[in-house]
Amino acid sequence: LADNRHVTFYVWRHVLGRHWAARYALLPAYLLGGWLLYPPLWRTHGALRALFLCCCAALVLVPTPLIEPRYLTLPVLLLRLHAPPLRRPREWLPPLLLFAAVNAAAIGLFLYRPYQWVDGSVARFMW
Repeated sequence: LADNRHVTFYVWRHVLGRHWAARYALLPAYLLGGWLLYPPLWRTHGALRALFLCCCAALVLVPTPLIEPRYLTLPVLLLRLHAPPLRRPREWLPPLLLFAAVNAAAIGLFLYRPYQWVDGSVARFMW
């Protein structure tokens, strides 16, 4: 599926790919994300345009052959640009902390969890 140094390869192989029902365990997170994203879009742009934006994002993300952050970047960016601005700290602080935690985990994995290839060379995980 992917280069075996990518974190997403290991997430798929060791977590989501183990059992057919494991990928559906993330459904509550998907529903929470939609619940947090759709009402502000609806209030700002109306129901039809908000539904159109969400459908366009789904059309990009659903048929992707790999689970890679690069496929998620453009739809998330476009949805965020159409959402109302985050003005209060309780609005912008949770996404900021989430992104900081994900980046800290990726940097920690890269720096402190190298592995060896069969030939003995040291390699590191890529995001």
